[in-house]
Amino acid sequence: MMVAVTLSRLKNTLDGGGEKMKRKAKINRLAPDCFEEVICCPTGGGLCPPKGPPQPQPARVIRTIPGPTGPTGPTGPTGPTGAGVTGPTGATGATGPTGPTGAGVTGPTGEAGATGATGPTGPPGPTGAGVTGPTGEAGATGATGPTGPTGPTGPTGAGVTGPTGEAGATGATGPTGPPGPTGAGVTGPTGEAGATGATGPTGPPGPTGAGVTGPTGEAGVTGATGPTGPPGPTGAGVTGPTGEAGATGATGPTGPQGDRGPTGPSGATGPVSTLSTKPILFGGTVGSGFQRIAGSPGAVSNAIPYVTAGAGNVVAFSAAINVNNLQPGQYLFQVTRNVFNNSVTPPAGTIISTITLTTATTLSGTIKFSIHATEVGPQPVFVSNGGAYAAVPASVTWTTVTPGDAVLRTDAISLYAIPTITASAVYTVFLRTAV
Repeated sequence: MMVAVTLSRLKNTLDGGGEKMKRKAKINRLAPDCFEEVICCPTGGGLCPPKGPPQPQPARVIRTIPGPTGPTGPTGPTGPTGAGVTGPTGATGATGPTGPTGAGVTGPTGEAGATGATGPTGPPGPTGAGVTGPTGEAGATGATGPTGPTGPTGPTGAGVTGPTGEAGATGATGPTGPPGPTGAGVTGPTGEAGATGATGPTGPPGPTGAGVTGPTGEAGVTGATGPTGPPGPTGAGVTGPTGEAGATGATGPTGPQGDRGPTGPSGATGPVSTLSTKPILFGGTVGSGFQRIAGSPGAVSNAIPYVTAGAGNVVAFSAAINVNNLQPGQYLFQVTRNVFNNSVTPPAGTIISTITLTTATTLSGTIKFSIHATEVGPQPVFVSNGGAYAAVPASVTWTTVTPGDAVLRTDAISLYAIPTITASAVYTVFLRTAV
């Protein structure tokens, strides 16, 4: 600002009146805030002299020595953006030559960022067709020779570059070099910023500074390995003979049972059975082997038998006997058909089934047992003598005499016991017939 005022006064002194007024008017057009009689600096402002006729001034030349640049003041708030239309972008000027690199010491290198993920492996080349010979024994390792010069870098592979890993921490900034001298020119008013021009081509790099390279940072974390490339074609080598099969391994444990499958459709309904089971009750007698049908008016079953109304089978037998001191031995019960009414024993060919009670000890109390025609082997016998029924050393078996234990319609059914046990007994013969 001081330089601008001094130059203005010098011009007033040297120029004449008319020329002086022309110059004053020309200067005033640059500063619309001043009066006509006042010579102002190009920027306007408060350095204008007061009104009145110009006074002759001695010519003074003031030599200014630039002082050191003061610290930059705080940046003022940004003004609102103007509404004017942005003008066309000017042509980009030629890039100036790159200045020499400063001699500042290079700061230490920051820690290396994490290594990016490795790209996918390229497909392997085809396997050679030659048969590989046997590997020879490894020789002794020789002494390591001096490292040869680094060969030229090979062409870059065609693999896809993996994603760049995260940037490592920024290294510490090196010390700032001393600022250059400030120019002595007068700074003009700052014009509105034009649109940014296209970036010019980068100039050649300057020479490398002589600073000492800082220590290398720690290596970053290795990135995840990229996906494996597709396998290469199988080589044409001859496949060796198949080795002998190994021994079969032990069978693994059985897996858990699967879920139960859905129920299948119901089968067609079969014909309605015409067979039914009927119990025939006989009461015990003593003195005659033939037992009395329950409800008979005194006669035993050879005289008054049970008469069937349909064909079928003898299917089961049960007994309830109340006795004291039944001696060990065998007691037979024979189901017969069509015996003579005055028979003392069953005639030949009239016995259908024989049930045998075998006891191994003396029994007292109430004896009970039952057996089916289809059961094989001895069945248990139970006795209650003042307490709960319990199994005793006795058994009962079934012997089929007439095949299928069959009976016909209108057969006369009798029960013969040998030896007789007691009159205090009930025996049940079960018939299954078509009635």
